[in-house]
Parts: sequence; C-alpha cells; structure tokens
Amino acid sequence: SNGTLTVEAGSTVYFSTQPDPAVASRLMIARGSRLVAEGTAQNPIVFTSDKVLKGETPQPGDWGGILLFGSAPTNQGASILEFGFQYGGSQQNANSGRIRFARIEYSGKNGFHALHLLGVGSGTLVENVQAYRPLNIGFRLKGGNVNLRRIAALGHGGYGIWAEHG
Repeated sequence: SNGTLTVEAGSTVYFSTQPDPAVASRLMIARGSRLVAEGTAQNPIVFTSDKVLKGETPQPGDWGGILLFGSAPTNQGASILEFGFQYGGSQQNANSGRIRFARIEYSGKNGFHALHLLGVGSGTLVENVQAYRPLNIGFRLKGGNVNLRRIAALGHGGYGIWAEHG
C-alpha cells in the first residue's frame, strides 16, 4: 500500500509466459498504491509477452494482464475482495495513477484482461491506451468512476470494454 511503480516512457515490460496453464504472470497494483506509466506518442510504453524478447511468436493469453485496485465506490459494497486484493470505498476521486501512451499486448491468460480497473476513481488517468490481441476483454471496469480517453481494443477474444458494478 501507498507505493508507486513508475515505468518510464519508451520502456518495454516483458511478462513471463509459463507452460503451466494455471500460472499467469500479471501486474497487480493494490488499493492505495499507484501505477505511473506515462509514455509519449513518440516513446510509448509496451507491456508484452516475454516471447517477444526470446524471438518466439507471441500469442493472445501468454500472460495475465494489468490490474489496478482502487478505493472508489461500487454498487457491490464498500470493500470487495477479488484475486486476494481489496477494492472499493467512498473516494470518488481516488487516484490509482496514470497510464498514457501505452500498449498492452498478448494478455488474458486464466480469465484476466488486458487492463482491469476495479474501484478506480476519477483521479486516475487512462489515456491513449491500446489493448492488442488480448485473449479475453480489452478493458474491464468494476465500479469506480475512472474516465477513459482514446482507448482501443484490437483483436480481442472477448469484448473491447466491459463495465459493471456501478
């Protein structure tokens, strides 16, 4: 809690692919913490499969995805437990960080989504983000009141965007 993970513009973050279907690497940011991943149009941030690094052919579902757990309201209660993390609360303008000019590739293993926003508030910035070839949903929102600007989900196996729980 209360930590900040910063990913610099132009960075590529590789997620481990595992042959075991029950194991999925993912990035989970706990309620009260922040992800600051601000790329630029010229230097975007890429979250992708380690198969790219290994020179192998990446596939949808190579890794889990990115999950932000916030403290904004949901219609499911003030504190919900999911994937071992708490989310929800009463802070409409809660800030879970900033994700700008980023691409999330080949995610969706084990039912995860490219970008999963759980109880994320309006103080969070999600702008110019692309979900590329996720096995499942591109952008999944559970409660909260985050604003998404200029997002795209391409080649997804589920829905481009799914919003529920308020």
